[in-house]
Amino acid sequence: MIIIGAGIGGLLAGALLQEKYIIKIFEKGIIGGRFRNLPYKGFQLSTGAFHALPHGSTGFTAEILNKTRTPYKIVDGDPWGTFLVDGKEHRFKNLYSFLSYMGRFKISKVLFEMRFTKGNETPVGEYLNDNLKNETVNKVVRAFCGFGMSIDPNDIPTRSFFPIVRNLYKYGGPGTIVGGCSAVTNNLAKGKNIIKKKIKEIVIENNEVKGVIDSEDNFYEDNIIVSDIGIKETVKIAGKKYFSSDYLKKIDNLREAEGIKINIATKESILDHNGILITCDTERVEGLNQVTNVDPSLAPKGYHLVMTHQTLRSNNIKKEIDRGLEDVEKIFGDKEYEILLVQTFRNGFPVNKAANGHDFEQKTPIKGLYLVGDSAKKETMEVDGISKGILELYETLASSI
Repeated sequence: MIIIGAGIGGLLAGALLQEKYIIKIFEKGIIGGRFRNLPYKGFQLSTGAFHALPHGSTGFTAEILNKTRTPYKIVDGDPWGTFLVDGKEHRFKNLYSFLSYMGRFKISKVLFEMRFTKGNETPVGEYLNDNLKNETVNKVVRAFCGFGMSIDPNDIPTRSFFPIVRNLYKYGGPGTIVGGCSAVTNNLAKGKNIIKKKIKEIVIENNEVKGVIDSEDNFYEDNIIVSDIGIKETVKIAGKKYFSSDYLKKIDNLREAEGIKINIATKESILDHNGILITCDTERVEGLNQVTNVDPSLAPKGYHLVMTHQTLRSNNIKKEIDRGLEDVEKIFGDKEYEILLVQTFRNGFPVNKAANGHDFEQKTPIKGLYLVGDSAKKETMEVDGISKGILELYETLASSI
């Protein structure tokens, strides 16, 4: 089996599938991709993810790590999160206090539907307005969707959002990785056959994969290829002529998830727990975490590392960053802090190469060609959505052996 890309998706797939296949992983750049540490001024920032897993030690990524005996340590959030409304921090169970008696009845009905029905194409924002009409709930959900998925509630259908809610009930909320993202990807990379070359072509004959050609024109034969480079790049190097017009149209209309992360140094703690804070009073920033509450080694002694996230809501990047910085000033109040680095995720380096609700299936129209990674997530957010897709691919391939 050939895996193209050694990001978190390619590494997890390689670790899980190597028990049944001889694996070659090709990576043109840095191993770990958007899931590794970024050393900066003595801090361990991250290239993408927030040094965390959406479902902590009980989610789909942890399941793969356990199955493959990959060392890791995750500290689950306790609580997994709080939300900030009108300057006050609340547990999520306190959301009921913002509702009338009738509103509590309605939200119980909404939560029941989210847990036990499939949903449809109705956007979540529209669904909530039709069923609740509560501004506080709208703010919380908007911030949650932005922080967790870099998407607005009006841009994600209920068929994609309802499974996320179900998985939150089943697997819980986020957990922080001790050592940061690289602690996972470095261990996944150990012992793997990783070839530091770019793949320029996927060779296809009679609608079946035959192998790949690298940038030096070397041919590697194989009848199973797993791509972790995103659907757009995969189709580009495979050749658009092998895909139907409908499939190509879906790719052309693909919505990526774009966002901005602000990395902040502070000597004063901004958060008194190890979960996330969903911010509902802000213009842009939708949430933050303080990973040094779990692992102080991610910052120099005496400092905390705080990371905020916001969905990119316009193409005016300076304006979006300035709005985010204004929100940071509002959140921190009179506490002293320093902006370390502002990261923008877009144009080939997005938060996700397919926003939730826009993901492709693992199996492509070409026999033997499969997708993993953040354009082929399943049923939940970020890395755990990637891992859920990999687990499903494992079952698909196992049944064909």
